[in-house]
Amino acid sequence: MKVGLWKTAASIYEPFMDGDIEKVHRVSDQLFGVKWYFLTNEISETGRIVQKRINGRPYIIVHQERQLKVFSGICASCSQLLFISAANAACKCFTCGEEVILSNHDSFNSKIILECPVKREKDGYYIGLKKNTQDGQYA
Repeated sequence: MKVGLWKTAASIYEPFMDGDIEKVHRVSDQLFGVKWYFLTNEISETGRIVQKRINGRPYIIVHQERQLKVFSGICASCSQLLFISAANAACKCFTCGEEVILSNHDSFNSKIILECPVKREKDGYYIGLKKNTQDGQYA
């Protein structure tokens, strides 16, 4: 009888709990200065690499095995633009001379590329950009 009562209580409170979790996410985003920008509706074919400008800055979107990974298109070491080779699934900074194979993103350890947070919503995928304290822009 305890199990049945617990399941009933959980099923009644579940819609409210989902709303509470969403509110906590929104509050934490505001607290940390994160704003979410739309990326795409769905993940396309595996191995596809796309460069997209979001809020005036370049980002590299990698579609890999039903996952979407997003990286900054600016070198974290020298702040220069990263160049993408779609044929090699790689990006390179010509100033630093470093190259990163994007298709192998789980195992690389690089000083030139930064991964950005991605979340999935009902209408698509979003990238989380943090507010820059120097110029007030989201990057």
